[in-house]
Amino acid sequence: AKEEQPDAVLLCGDIYDKTIPSAEAVSLFDWFLTELKETLPKALILIIAGNHDSGERLEFARELLEKEGVFIAGLPPREADEKIRKVTMTDSAGKYAFICCHLPNRRICEKNTKKKK
Repeated sequence: AKEEQPDAVLLCGDIYDKTIPSAEAVSLFDWFLTELKETLPKALILIIAGNHDSGERLEFARELLEKEGVFIAGLPPREADEKIRKVTMTDSAGKYAFICCHLPNRRICEKNTKKKK
């Protein structure tokens, strides 16, 4: 990454190996993210939760991290007026848009459907 200096890095789930990660796992991810941003200060970091991640936990400090160029999609839109996250960037080749959307897994969909009955 240091030699290539990409404009964006995609981390597409699973960030952790379980929905409630250990303190060690959280610390390791914190270290990794800090090192990545120090190595690639201009790059956008786009993170999407996987089926082992807790979307709510992964989105901790989301607004603060966005100010540093780290964008997290831990949960799908929850409200009617909520939009899918779109992150744009421009380089010498033009303008790009990244659509960041966590897709709920089947287990979560089934659980939510059963609650409504």
